[in-house]
Amino acid sequence: MRELVVGIAGAGKTRHCLERCRRALDAGERVLYLVPNRDEAALVRRRLLGAAGAGAPPAGVAALLPGILTPRLLARRLLDDWLPGWAERSPVRRHQQLRALVETRRGRLGPLEASARTPGFVAALDALLAELEGANIPPTAFPPLIAAAPSAADAGRLDSLQTLYRDFLSGRDDPKLLDPPSVLLRAAALAAADPARAAGGA
Repeated sequence: MRELVVGIAGAGKTRHCLERCRRALDAGERVLYLVPNRDEAALVRRRLLGAAGAGAPPAGVAALLPGILTPRLLARRLLDDWLPGWAERSPVRRHQQLRALVETRRGRLGPLEASARTPGFVAALDALLAELEGANIPPTAFPPLIAAAPSAADAGRLDSLQTLYRDFLSGRDDPKLLDPPSVLLRAAALAAADPARAAGGA
């Protein structure tokens, strides 16, 4: 059953959801309580422990605490189970590899050539590629955009961007080394391929 819970701050939305979780645990069900970020996860845990009072938390509260997760933490648990040895590429390493890629394509970047020589180009490119990866937009989505570009210069920029994006993705030195935007995408793909295993592993 799906239920949409709405209300102003302090109306009891979190309390209602936690009560639903407790009932599910009492019925022998496994519970995941997904929250948008770590701050919200900490808030929910504090509420649970505060309601439990001093001393060791009761069994129901103790059973629920590990299931309070952010989407990224849930993705990490799935990857730990399905992709042993995976690691997240550091922002510094990603930036260095993008800079090296841009350097190797000097003189072949078309309308992007002048921009590529400015100090902030690699950082801007990194942010743009991260946004594309996060939205699950592959390099193969570019040809229609290039064809519909309003000018030859715009088409050239999109073509050069497609090349940089494709080369960056194909040049990753380790398939188990994931960029931050890819963590959720890889976990989602694994879960979609085997939902039963995902439910058991999470």
